[in-house]
Amino acid sequence: MENYNRLERPVLNDSSPIVVELGLTLLQIIDVDEKNQVLITNAWLQLGWTDIYLSWNPDHYPGVQNLRFPSNQIWTPDILLYNRREVSGVKLLFPLSSPNTPIISVSLQQKEHV
Repeated sequence: MENYNRLERPVLNDSSPIVVELGLTLLQIIDVDEKNQVLITNAWLQLGWTDIYLSWNPDHYPGVQNLRFPSNQIWTPDILLYNRREVSGVKLLFPLSSPNTPIISVSLQQKEHV
């Protein structure tokens, strides 16, 4: 984490986009209120992106394939759920200013150079 700035977008060129993969796993439909058009659910929100500044040499750390960081220590995308009425379980949502800061897993992805 030496010289890592969590406020800096993890791209080499500032005009480059960051592809953020978003997944939503619906765990439970708690209630449906058709009249008021309200759906209450329990869901798991999954985000994935590449941070080019988070890397390590696997030869220096044999067997280490992933690390876990509190999300307030690394760059995270600003994600906002529109049309939400009430949010509970804030630790699943971004921005991460909540005291229930989730842990983010970082996995090693080796690239082959030919």
